[in-house]
Amino acid sequence: MSPDENPTADPANTPNAINEVFRYYQVSGATLHGRSSTTGYAYDGVSCAHVTAGTGTGRILNTELLLPDGAVIKYLRVYYQDTNAVNGVEEYITRYQPGIGASDLVHAGSEDAFNSGYGYVVSAEIAETVNNTNDTYSLIGWPDDANINNQICGLRVAYYAPPGGATFLPSIYKTP
Repeated sequence: MSPDENPTADPANTPNAINEVFRYYQVSGATLHGRSSTTGYAYDGVSCAHVTAGTGTGRILNTELLLPDGAVIKYLRVYYQDTNAVNGVEEYITRYQPGIGASDLVHAGSEDAFNSGYGYVVSAEIAETVNNTNDTYSLIGWPDDANINNQICGLRVAYYAPPGGATFLPSIYKTP
């Protein structure tokens, strides 16, 4: 079982087992877009996309990561198609303090020597509590090469919902 899958807790053997279960925020490679105007990219089918033009940070594909305040991010899972024996694909969850700075919270990617086609990899565990008042979050896909041999097919974030069941939408009340 991958570390970002919900384990089954046996209360008889684990009396203090946490009752929380992972929730998932998932995006397909098809929804990623170039971070720079110099980034060229193409959709390859079955949710995968690759960079066609760009160098260095000009190869970055990204999208926003929208989680509720107080959610705790635990893992990033990356789905990819890698048939390049020399280079791979890299993915990040990045936290931005608008106008101040940025930091990569976690990284995952295919091995540069991997060239066996479709695969996925799960990041190391983190414990980032989402703070939408001060920070914004982004999912980044960064192929090592601008070619069809390094495709990003999807990104999945495993997280715990905020305490108290907070949701994105405001409560709606009908007035009499």
